[in-house]
Amino acid sequence: MNSRPLRGSPGRAAAGSTPWAAPAGTLLLGFGASACQALESHTYNLRELHDEDGDHLRSASILSEADYLVQYGLARILRRGEPFQAAKKRVKNPLATCVENLLELSETPAGSEGFEAMKVENFARYALVDEWQLARQVCFDQLGLAGARLELDRHAPPTGTAGSPVTAEELQAALAPLVDVKNPRSRIPEDTDVAAACRTLGGLRYDEQGILRALSAVGAIFNREANASPHRAPLLELLLDLERRTVHMALAKGLEDPSPHVRAAAVRAGLTALGPRFLTRVLPRIGTEIEPPMTLAILEGVRVAGLPPEDPGEPGVPPKPAAQGARPEALALIYRASTEHPEDAVRVAGMRALGAVSGAGFQSLREEDWQEWWHAGDATPSAR
Repeated sequence: MNSRPLRGSPGRAAAGSTPWAAPAGTLLLGFGASACQALESHTYNLRELHDEDGDHLRSASILSEADYLVQYGLARILRRGEPFQAAKKRVKNPLATCVENLLELSETPAGSEGFEAMKVENFARYALVDEWQLARQVCFDQLGLAGARLELDRHAPPTGTAGSPVTAEELQAALAPLVDVKNPRSRIPEDTDVAAACRTLGGLRYDEQGILRALSAVGAIFNREANASPHRAPLLELLLDLERRTVHMALAKGLEDPSPHVRAAAVRAGLTALGPRFLTRVLPRIGTEIEPPMTLAILEGVRVAGLPPEDPGEPGVPPKPAAQGARPEALALIYRASTEHPEDAVRVAGMRALGAVSGAGFQSLREEDWQEWWHAGDATPSAR
């Protein structure tokens, strides 16, 4: 994960064109653009823009939603399994094109959980590997919203899986019962014990690449099943679990990103997804984080959400709130940031947080007021 200085701005970049662009409007009337094809077009573009390490490519086949639909539509008319391959062209501003596709992906309605999983996979993938910090920040913003939708605060990541992470070959074997080897694009074979296959997949231990592969595959299998299919219930349960595990993993990795701005975005995403419970994990970083952005994000989270719960409790059970002034170690960290941090912005954010959670009974942006309150013993003694 590279943290190179940002160049240019994420303005709208011109999409690549294809020989089929001219009649697109006419053909769209026949094919009918759908959300799934829009999602697929942005996924295609993002894959085209990146190499395996997440670096941006300056030569790629970038398609507009209309061009993508036309290419797939023509392939279906001609009964070919794959679309025509558009010629690669120079991408003038890969960062702008990447951010544009990420934002448009975020704005495209999914329509089903399988396509929601496609969005989660994309945002998690590029949050972890994209070379540009701006693109990673966009991804974490979307992962926070996904975590809230998935009720991440009610579902802790699994801890019972043991052994080495599943390999690509082992994952393929676990997926095999759900795929017709003669026709991989067809629905699940009739004699498959889908619930058992889902339990097997849910019990595996995944690394970053493994969870993304599993999420993509299970999402595609889910989308191929008819709405009335009895297989959709166990598949949906597995799919939601894989999405949650993906977001949990991405948030944990984001807190260690080399860019302080991306670490701050991961903090905001964690707060969106998990609420005050997430502060229990990140508040101690106030005392160790050197760069201001992450500290500012944590202090703003405290001001808005309050102190971390005294007892986070089990997922699915509301945490026990912290009373004002009841967390001496937390108050001590915030007080030190308010009065000792070298950055003015951090000290101001710390004083705002103190005004919200200290129980002091006043708001102030004067360090002298908080020093007087602290040394007068109004804070919990063990915090001092």
